[in-house]
Amino acid sequence: MLMLSFYLALIDEEEQKEKFVILYERYRGLMLNVAYKYLNDRFLAEDAVHEAFLSVAKSMDKVGDVDSAETRGLLLTVTRCCAVNLYHKFKGETPDDDTVNGKSEGEALSAENEFIAYNDAAELKKAVMELPPAYREPLLLRVAYGYSYKQIAKLLGISVENGRKRVERAKKMLGL
Repeated sequence: MLMLSFYLALIDEEEQKEKFVILYERYRGLMLNVAYKYLNDRFLAEDAVHEAFLSVAKSMDKVGDVDSAETRGLLLTVTRCCAVNLYHKFKGETPDDDTVNGKSEGEALSAENEFIAYNDAAELKKAVMELPPAYREPLLLRVAYGYSYKQIAKLLGISVENGRKRVERAKKMLGL
């Protein structure tokens, strides 16, 4: 409960605090499982989830309905990014999806202008999920969740320009 109080201190609006409490209680266990898949260490997984909740608390204005697939996808994407950053920091390399089955289900995409060209949303979602994680994660953070390149860079532990290039390349891979 002490950590929850810490996160709530970062949020100004009472409505956002209530929403955060629901997110924390509903998704903390799932986020720990996702982080553990990458880190295979309970304490590091807890650190990754802590970093993810810090990031979410600072960006509560970007969080929609607590029950939506977009919100679940956002939380799991941020958690994966934090876990991969910790993995890289402590293990010296980044895991790939062949060794980690940490793909989240239900990562929904917004109706951004770039995606309108696709005739079928299911086809687009499949194409996005087949992108390498190095391109999929920044693309989802930018297009689906509206993160700035600066926020993406901080979350993924890369430069702003690298984040911009990855999003650009992901769009190119999708033919956008």
